[in-house]
Amino acid sequence: MMRCGLDPFTFLIVSISGWMNQHQHQVIEYLVEENRVLREQIGNRRIRFTDNQRRRLVAKAKKLTGPPDVSKGFLNSCPPPATMAAEFR
Repeated sequence: MMRCGLDPFTFLIVSISGWMNQHQHQVIEYLVEENRVLREQIGNRRIRFTDNQRRRLVAKAKKLTGPPDVSKGFLNSCPPPATMAAEFR
């Protein structure tokens, strides 16, 4: 006989994970919008990274598991991680 409902522990875990996913999505939306605002302020000028900044960005980019969603404008004007790593060498 199959159970249709969720036991309380499973329900709690599913609820918490849903809340965390929603919160992470809101944080990402905020950071994307913040990047847009900052890019509006600097205009078409090229962003120059220091070696330390480039190192930190490459380290974070290597942890990404998939290509960025450029259809939403996220990281549109930043070079891909491989390019940044090559420039750093």
